[in-house]
Amino acid sequence: MQDLIERLEKAIAPDHDLSAAIFKAVWPDRRRRYAENLDHVTGSLDAALTLVPEGFQAYVDTGLGAGQAHACVWTDHPHRIQGGARQQPTPAIALCIAAHQ
Repeated sequence: MQDLIERLEKAIAPDHDLSAAIFKAVWPDRRRRYAENLDHVTGSLDAALTLVPEGFQAYVDTGLGAGQAHACVWTDHPHRIQGGARQQPTPAIALCIAAHQ
C-alpha cells in the first residue's frame, strides 16, 4: 500500500491507471471489468469516499486554490486518526491518501 500512497503523493491530476491500482488493492476479489465502470477514485470525491473504512469519518477541504486540497480520516470510538493529506491537487486525491495511511 505504501507504493500507492507514494504514487498518490506525486500525482498532479486524476489518473485512471492509479485509480485501477487502488481498486485492485482495496477490492482484490472484484473483477477488473467491474472496476472500469466505477468513477475513478482519484478524480471523483464520491468514489474516493468509498475508500473510507467503515466506522470512520472523513473531512475534506478544497483549500484556498489549486493544489491546496486536504483531507483527514478518523474514528472516535476509540479515537484514532487513520491518516491525513495536505496540499494535494484535488480533494479526491487527498482523501485517497488519508484513507490509506
